[in-house]
Amino acid sequence: MVANFPKPTPSAPALLTHDDATTLLHELGHVFHGICSVTKWALFHGTRTKRDFVEAPSQMLENWSWEPSVLQKFAVHHQTGEPIPEALVKRLVAAKNEAGDKVDVKELYNKLYEDIAQFKISSHDTWGIATIGHMIGGYDAGYYGYMWFQVFSADMYASRFVKDGVFNPQTGLDYHYEILHPGGSRNSMDSLIKFMGRKPNSSAFLEASGLNNSHN
Repeated sequence: MVANFPKPTPSAPALLTHDDATTLLHELGHVFHGICSVTKWALFHGTRTKRDFVEAPSQMLENWSWEPSVLQKFAVHHQTGEPIPEALVKRLVAAKNEAGDKVDVKELYNKLYEDIAQFKISSHDTWGIATIGHMIGGYDAGYYGYMWFQVFSADMYASRFVKDGVFNPQTGLDYHYEILHPGGSRNSMDSLIKFMGRKPNSSAFLEASGLNNSHN
């Protein structure tokens, strides 16, 4: 896996922010999808699923970066070896969706760009984020699909891993064989039903997003 993470310095090892750790787990989700998939035809191997499912396994793995019992196992101080304080974990989780529906993303991007790059954006009507390669290189409006992927990932996580325990080996094996193993050789909805025992719904996604979960 190739990633753009901070490099070590003469006085400190490479240190990851919580956002970096979440990104690492996300990309590992894709790696595991490729490693654990076994299909007859390469055309359907691993992440070669329907576009509206391909990010679900990677986003599902992101949940471990918000799980207190998991964070305390690997998020340790690089000098003292002390695990991340429980109070800090609670603050991280509490802030996850803070003001998520109240932020003007364009305004925030332009401000950060000017502060970091020290380059004045001539017009705040400019969507600088559109210069990101993924936005114009094939994903385009497909980025809205990331919210749909989260419906699947949140439902898988809540219905099995939260219910059975995030370290439950049988749940992990079920996830391996019913979600990762088939790749795109089986309809994604069939894989979800096999793993969860029912069709997916949006309840877990709405709850995890801090939104009203009274409607599916």
